[in-house]
Amino acid sequence: MVYILFEMFLGMSVIGARFFPTILLSSFLVLGRKPEWNPIGPKRYVWILGATFISICIVFFNPDIVALWINGLLGTSIPVDKNYVPF
Repeated sequence: MVYILFEMFLGMSVIGARFFPTILLSSFLVLGRKPEWNPIGPKRYVWILGATFISICIVFFNPDIVALWINGLLGTSIPVDKNYVPF
């Protein structure tokens, strides 16, 4: 998920999109075809929406790691030994 999130953020930028492996592979697969230019606005909205969903999934699938990261970054004491989800 982190790889996909990183790729989405690089895909949103013009400079980063040229060097990412998936985008290079897709450019190689359509080599020789005339480019079809489409507006970037709707795609950027969907990329931001997807990046938000992926970020939420990373937090909810790895709560201990995220809590430890927040504790180290902010100096807080979020407990990682309690289960807050009811049975």
